[in-house]
Amino acid sequence: MKLRIVGEVCTIEAEGALELPAPFCHPEIAVRVLNDLLDTDPGAMQRLFDMETSCSLRMVDHGGIETGYEPDGFKIGVMSVVNALFGLTDEGEGCIVAEYKDGRLVGFCEHA
Repeated sequence: MKLRIVGEVCTIEAEGALELPAPFCHPEIAVRVLNDLLDTDPGAMQRLFDMETSCSLRMVDHGGIETGYEPDGFKIGVMSVVNALFGLTDEGEGCIVAEYKDGRLVGFCEHA
């Protein structure tokens, strides 16, 4: 899968290709790209999306990014940043979901 931007049009070159006017930030596109990357190298994507780091209270108070709390402090991960790009639902959850089965990353989808 390749993203190609020519002028004002973004084309996703893949089965069922999409042509969208720029800007092309839409959760459907992100889900397709993330799943393609997962198919390409599941191990790398698993390690990447399992990473998280501590963050400040200022980040927690930002409101546009999901944060978590653990005994050693507040945390954010890659999904936090991905969802900050696409926005949160009215419930404050990310609009893109990483799906896990038995601790293994198996795919991405839009929040139902």
